Amino acid sequence: MVDPTMKPEGYGEVIQKLLGRLSPEERLRGIPLEVRLRGIPVEERLRGIPLEERLRGIPLEERLRGISREQVVLAMPDEILRVLSDDYIQSLPAQVQHAIRERLGHRG
Repeated sequence: MVDPTMKPEGYGEVIQKLLGRLSPEERLRGIPLEVRLRGIPVEERLRGIPLEERLRGIPLEERLRGISREQVVLAMPDEILRVLSDDYIQSLPAQVQHAIRERLGHRG
């Protein structure tokens, strides 16, 4: 009886030659995406993909998860900052208040 795990002599070289003739797409065909990506850091997987593409389909609430309210306020456009009440701005930390005043051209 022949052992099915035994490889004939020269098997590795033949496989390497065969693989060398295949395109990358042909070599990857049939390998599940999660297996192909295993071990590749997220930063590397996302490299070269524009931010708009990476965020596509992610609800705003999820995009803002983990961002403090102070960071959210500072990310707002100046037009929105101008309509915030003084009481609200005064409820923010001093450095955030200062940054808002600087952006809006107010001194003090």
